[in-house]
Amino acid sequence: MTVRHAYTHFRVTIHVFHCRYLSGEPQALGCADWRWVRPDALDDFAFPAADRRVIAALQGARGGQCQQVGRPKN
Repeated sequence: MTVRHAYTHFRVTIHVFHCRYLSGEPQALGCADWRWVRPDALDDFAFPAADRRVIAALQGARGGQCQQVGRPKN
């Protein structure tokens, strides 16, 4: 899915991929504090608005549906 988000001074397009873990040791790049969590536990953490939109879309797509999410219109 694709999420388009506007910040104060710039816009970003986030391309999100739903992947399945197969094997191996995860490699954290540029982050010292991380952990695996279940999708339903993501609501327990603080995320910026763009990340919240990705999480909401992924939680809604758990049935295998992917979607494109644009910036909500006011």
